[in-house]
Formats: sequence, structure tokens, C-alpha cells
Amino acid sequence: VLTWVADHDHDRWRLLAATGFCGGFTTFSAFAFETMAYFREGRLLAMAVNMALNNILACVALLAGIWLHQNSK
Repeated sequence: VLTWVADHDHDRWRLLAATGFCGGFTTFSAFAFETMAYFREGRLLAMAVNMALNNILACVALLAGIWLHQNSK
């Protein structure tokens, strides 16, 4: 992704693709790997807590970002 354009005229889009798009895949794959590792080890409570906290905290962070944006005007 970072080598698409050698003249760096499109750095903003290259960085967005590299950190945003590709970063989302690595974050999700780490979450999935850890969750399945708990499952394979038979640690079902740890798996459930991992899934719940990741999703709940992501939603809390989203709501906090929306609130901060709306109240920064």
C-alpha cells in the first residue's frame, strides 16, 4: 500500500489506506486469534469476557468520540 505512488503526491490517501484500512484488518485478526485461542484452550469464560469487553469498549469509545465531536463546537 505504501509503495503505490513513488512521487508521494497522494500521501494522505496512502497513509489512510495503510493505517486505517490495513490496520483495521490486523486489529480484527488479533481479536479473532485471541478469542479462538481461548476457545481452543477451553477457557470459555475468558473467551466470553474478551468478546464482551472488546465490543462494549469499542461502542463506548465510539459514543465518546461522537459526544466529543458534538460538544467541541
